[in-house]
Amino acid sequence: MFGYVMADADRLSDKDAARYRAAYCGVCHSLSERFAIGRLLLSFDMAFLCIMLDSAYEPEIEEKELRCMMHPMKPRLCQASENTAYAADMTIMLAYQKAIDDINDDRSAKARLLKGMLEKPYAAVCEKYPDKADIIEARLNELYAIERRNRPGEDTDAASGCFGALLGEIFDKGEFGTRLRSFGESLGRFIYIMDAWEDAAADKKRGRYNPLVQTESFDADAGALLNALMVRCTDEFEKLPLQKDMDLMRNILYGGIWTRYNLKTQARAGKERRK
Repeated sequence: MFGYVMADADRLSDKDAARYRAAYCGVCHSLSERFAIGRLLLSFDMAFLCIMLDSAYEPEIEEKELRCMMHPMKPRLCQASENTAYAADMTIMLAYQKAIDDINDDRSAKARLLKGMLEKPYAAVCEKYPDKADIIEARLNELYAIERRNRPGEDTDAASGCFGALLGEIFDKGEFGTRLRSFGESLGRFIYIMDAWEDAAADKKRGRYNPLVQTESFDADAGALLNALMVRCTDEFEKLPLQKDMDLMRNILYGGIWTRYNLKTQARAGKERRK
């Protein structure tokens, strides 16, 4: 359900592109320190979280040039702060819960293996953030209960609200936590509906819960809903006390976040024309 909060690379300045790569590499490196294959859990969303928190609190940022498995030949600039470590911790927490969800949904052997490998790092994160762990688990349990009821159309707001509350909890950090939480809640609702839109056809075929499959026009309905949710999200963003990396974050929220939606919409339109 993650991987949507990405940059529009074609419209980034060289400076913003370098910062984006360095923050992304920072979270990746921090994950690999916590979990042997942690870099496989990396998402654009948690890199964005790190960038936003750095903008809100302007902590000291350490810069290094590092080689890694993905870039063994040429060192890459890596930037890290206290927020980098926090983003990595939250990635571990979400990955563990996602593994449980996959086990419950599909009895996935791969998810069982990942869950077992994540037991120790997940326990360490829960020890550092016990309140967040409890709240995130509670919101996910509420969401799973809604999905098990399988009443498309009736629980759309409640389901997206659960995921919004979960992401709001993750963004809630530091003295601006309440305001960051409001933004995170709005972003979480958008991500949940975007994910539902992507999966709607497959979920309908398999009889799985999806809040968007109650009508034949779910593409059009989802487009209008997603636009409304993102307007709310960007309104919350513009209220935040941020200055650093504003052009980069606006690139993500006003452009990059629609990348997968636009690609799939174009692909579907092309498929229709070929019929």
